[in-house]
Amino acid sequence: MAIVLKKCGPADAMEVADIGRETYRQTFESHYDADVMAQYLDRAFDPDAVACELGNPQSDFWLLEVEGQMADYLKVNRGDAQTESREEGSIEIERIDLLKAFQGQGFGRVLFDRAMAFARASNS
Repeated sequence: MAIVLKKCGPADAMEVADIGRETYRQTFESHYDADVMAQYLDRAFDPDAVACELGNPQSDFWLLEVEGQMADYLKVNRGDAQTESREEGSIEIERIDLLKAFQGQGFGRVLFDRAMAFARASNS
């Protein structure tokens, strides 16, 4: 099975926005009113906003492709980009949601392992 992890930059904003919007919708739409969900998706996955996030030097993104199909992306934050309290040298996994079609097949582990390798390299 062909699995590709692609490091992303601002030029990948549309791809990241599209996969992020869909994975978030699939994961959380049953928990929110449709209007609230639509407003959040429009704000959080606006391609310009995503391009700005992709340009942040303290955030790193990877797209996961399985057999030529986008399956998810990973977003890892360092320093001031983190959304939670942090200790010096820590990282945060902000996003790691798979499309439902790819769940239960070990692909989440591929993304988690990428985040762990990144964390180890960052603290070297």
